[in-house]
Amino acid sequence: MKNRIFVYISITWLVLFFTEVYSQTAPPPLGPPTASEEANGGLLTTFLRIALQDAGQQIIDATNSQLKNHPSIRAKLSWGENAKPLECGYDCMSAPTIGTTNFIDRPNTKRVVHRARLSFRIDNIKRKVGGVWVPATGIRRTIHTNVNIYAYCDGWRGTEGTIRIYTKTLPPFLDEDHSLVESILDFILLPLNISNFVDAQIAKQLKSDGGLPAVEPPNGCCNSLGVISNYPNDRRSRFDNIVWDRLPAKSRFPGGVALQRETAEVRFIRIKRRKTLNSAEAQNDNLRFTFFVNGEVAEYPPVGKVKIAENQTLQLGGDIVLKVPVSKKDPVLQVLVSNNFNAAGWKEYSRQRKYGHGTNMLRTSRKIVGPPLKIPGSGKGASGKPTKVTVNEFELTYTINYRGQPVVKGTQQPKLQMKKKILKPAATVKKN
Repeated sequence: MKNRIFVYISITWLVLFFTEVYSQTAPPPLGPPTASEEANGGLLTTFLRIALQDAGQQIIDATNSQLKNHPSIRAKLSWGENAKPLECGYDCMSAPTIGTTNFIDRPNTKRVVHRARLSFRIDNIKRKVGGVWVPATGIRRTIHTNVNIYAYCDGWRGTEGTIRIYTKTLPPFLDEDHSLVESILDFILLPLNISNFVDAQIAKQLKSDGGLPAVEPPNGCCNSLGVISNYPNDRRSRFDNIVWDRLPAKSRFPGGVALQRETAEVRFIRIKRRKTLNSAEAQNDNLRFTFFVNGEVAEYPPVGKVKIAENQTLQLGGDIVLKVPVSKKDPVLQVLVSNNFNAAGWKEYSRQRKYGHGTNMLRTSRKIVGPPLKIPGSGKGASGKPTKVTVNEFELTYTINYRGQPVVKGTQQPKLQMKKKILKPAATVKKN
């Protein structure tokens, strides 16, 4: 009888918390569009190889300078075998490809991805013992670090989009093909890990904002992004290109006539907190919400945080509004909401559906740790491990007002730059 009751409770619990669960997936990228065949902006990836090789040489020179004057340890750093970016072809640096960011709590974007590996050889290793330099005979190491190079078209929706290059380095690692004896000798002869020197120089030379320069298209802007590469049919990497369409602002409005574009206005009405597993803690959460509509952003509350107990509704007063231009080039309208507790949710509305014109609702999701599930018949006191479950915690209600075809407006150009809006609606919380 007890087992039947337990099974019934378990099934009820599963149905309650897994029915209509919105999985926490990343929203699709909004853009930029793929570059056309007539793309008139471009960057040979050879220039990225030059910048990366220059940074690598600076790492070698700076590390050797430090080791040369070290009081108790000496070694020499040099390029690894076939490791120079300008000479290695695709062995140490991939062909450029189009990828996407993978955020859960904000809009995603397309980007060019270039993966590289810098390899350095460490040899001539010595340690000073009793005033005498003792060589580590036969010991040689190769240290590697992976570098991801990303190219973005920032601001592609407006008239001032810019190609920017960013790098992301991963922690250095040593070859794994050395013997146990060599590892022991490393421990004896190298109490100070040489890779720390290399790690410090990599962090210095390949910072998150560069080591590789930002690139600004001359006399125009980027409105798309693409790559040209014949890999793997052609191993000559010097012909690889990052390309984009460059369109001067004036050519967007021929004849000096500007168009008032179609618009979609999203007005956020209320947020309801649904009952979940952490009901005892929910009422103490200090919350802050971020709203996105096709990349435009607003936050609530503008200052501080807000509390919403379970089964309560926060009325936003309809004062949080995001209005975005849309056109045939915008196949969807994407609405996304997230908060500071890693809850996020999104929906997309197609142009065929008039971008969701009318009243709409979406639910956020996040993963929380649930109670252990006891297996029937597993014995007294036996229980399973705590489980991670996805819960739909918040329910956002909003309206979308789609305004149709553009009309001739005159010569004033619309402002298309993305701006962050901080609004301060008078909010009230009511008990359902």
